[in-house]
Amino acid sequence: MAGIVGKVLSNIQTTKSGVEVSEVKAEISKGENVQAELFPNPGIDSKPLPDDRIYLARRTESGAYVVLGFLDTKNVSITEKGEIRIYSRDEGGNVQASVYCMKDGVTVINENVDFAVRFNQLKIAFDQLKADFNTLVSLFNAHVHFDPPNVTITTGIPSVPGIPSAADIDPAKIENIKVP
Repeated sequence: MAGIVGKVLSNIQTTKSGVEVSEVKAEISKGENVQAELFPNPGIDSKPLPDDRIYLARRTESGAYVVLGFLDTKNVSITEKGEIRIYSRDEGGNVQASVYCMKDGVTVINENVDFAVRFNQLKIAFDQLKADFNTLVSLFNAHVHFDPPNVTITTGIPSVPGIPSAADIDPAKIENIKVP
């Protein structure tokens, strides 16, 4: 089965034997266009953009074209051996969202913008810190000064009672992303 490199022109959704099938219209030589069925990996629902390069082959039994692989002509591969990166692109081919599983066990989501945390452990520590602070505020508010006899203390600083913290990190929790 010899292969042919083509250029994606458009995507097509068709139904064959009652099954939704994704196909592309591709140019395989100047003025020669073909329609080919996509065979993506299981669990991957993705369609190429116009101008992506594809690798096509012909079925022996029917002569129909099938797409065996894609080449993104705009974005350079950044993965190393053993790694995988999946990403979405806008109509112009620009990366919009990505998940990059690196060989050292790190997973980078959306290009290294921030860190994930173990929220439950962070909340335990935060709530303890808040409780400790509020205990100190209570102690501060309850303290009593005894003025020594015949001594006038004038600091010029008004007495301001401590206010307990109402800090809350619950809104920072992302419910649909889980980490180990």
